[in-house]
Amino acid sequence: DPASNTEKFRDALVALDLKTGAFKWRYQSSNHDLWDRDNPSQPSLVDINYQGKPQPAVILPTKTGNLFVLNRLTGEPVYPVEQVKVSTDGIKGEQYAATQPVSSLNFIPQPLTEKSMWGITPFDQMACRTTFRELRYDGNPWTPPTEKGSLIFPGNIGVFNWGSVAVDPQRQMLIAAPVRLAYKYNLIRRTPETETQRTFTKDGTPYWNENFHGDYAIHIQQMASGLGIPCIAPPWGRMVGVDLTTGKTEWLRRVGTTKNLKTSFLPGRFPLGFPMGMVAHGGPLLTAGDLVFHGATADNFFRAYDSTTGELLWQTELSAGAQATPSTFMGKDGKQYAVIAAGGHGSLGTTAGDSVVAFRLK
Repeated sequence: DPASNTEKFRDALVALDLKTGAFKWRYQSSNHDLWDRDNPSQPSLVDINYQGKPQPAVILPTKTGNLFVLNRLTGEPVYPVEQVKVSTDGIKGEQYAATQPVSSLNFIPQPLTEKSMWGITPFDQMACRTTFRELRYDGNPWTPPTEKGSLIFPGNIGVFNWGSVAVDPQRQMLIAAPVRLAYKYNLIRRTPETETQRTFTKDGTPYWNENFHGDYAIHIQQMASGLGIPCIAPPWGRMVGVDLTTGKTEWLRRVGTTKNLKTSFLPGRFPLGFPMGMVAHGGPLLTAGDLVFHGATADNFFRAYDSTTGELLWQTELSAGAQATPSTFMGKDGKQYAVIAAGGHGSLGTTAGDSVVAFRLK
C-alpha cells in the first residue's frame, strides 16, 4: 500500500524536533525498495554555499550512489533531484515504482555491457560474458529481481555503505569512497511445502534472505568468475574529492591493492599488491590539516592522503582488516593522534582481529 507508513518511511531520512519528538519531515532515497537499498550511511550536517546561496544542509549518501544534499530545516533538495522512469515488470503480483530519484550529485556507476565483462584470463572473461547474457539487466540500478536471475549494479553492498562521507566545512569539500560491484539476484518461489525450508543456504549457517513463510527467497551473490574475481573491470573502489559549492569532482583516485585478497584459486591470501582499486567498507577521516585517513579497503592497510589532490602520502599494513571509520584526538602530550579499529569483516573476507591502533601525527 503506497499510503502505508511502511512505504512512506521505507529507505527514508527522517527529521524530528529534538525537544518534543514531533515529526518534521522525511525524504525517501528510493521508491518501493526491492533491492536492499537501505541507508547504512550516517547523514552529515554542514552549512554550504551552493551556487552563491547559503544553505543549512544535510548530506545523505546511498547504496545507489546518490548523494542527496537537502535543506536540513525543510527536507527540500538543495542539489536538484530528478525522478527517472524505470521498469515496472518483473514477477506477477509484485508492485513496482514507476520512477526512482536521481540526484544531480551522484556516483551512480555507468551501465554495463557484455564488452564490460572482465577477467584475469580469457576463460573467466568468457564465463562472465556468458553470465551477463543469461541475466536480465535494464542498464540501470533498478532492474527488477527475477526468478531467471537479474544483474543488479550496484548491488546490495552499494556505492556508499557504512562509514558515510567526510566533509570539510571550511573548504566546502566532501571526501567519499564509492564502490563498484555487480551482483546477481535470483528469486526462488516458495510453496506451502517449502515455506519453512532452506532453499540455498546450508544447515548451521545464517539464513539471510531465505524469507521463510514469504512468497520468495532471494539468493544474492556477487557477480564473479569461478576464480572469485569480480566480472567487471577494476577499479572496484576509489576515493573522490567534491567541491560542494559547485558539485564538481576535484579529483578521483583508486584506493587499495590486491594484497591479502581472499580468492578461490590460492590456498592463502594474495601476496602481491597490484593497485587495482579495492572495495572499501568504512568511512574517511578528514582533518583541518588537509589530511584524509582511510582504512576500509580489503587489503588490511591504513592510509593517509592529501585531501586537496588525493595523493597518497603514507600507508601501513595492519594485522587485520580496518573496516571502520578512523577517529582523531589530541593527546596530553599536545600531539594529534589518528585511531583505527582493525577487526576485519566477514563478508569482505578480510583478516579478523580485535585491535585498536593509534598513530601519532608529526
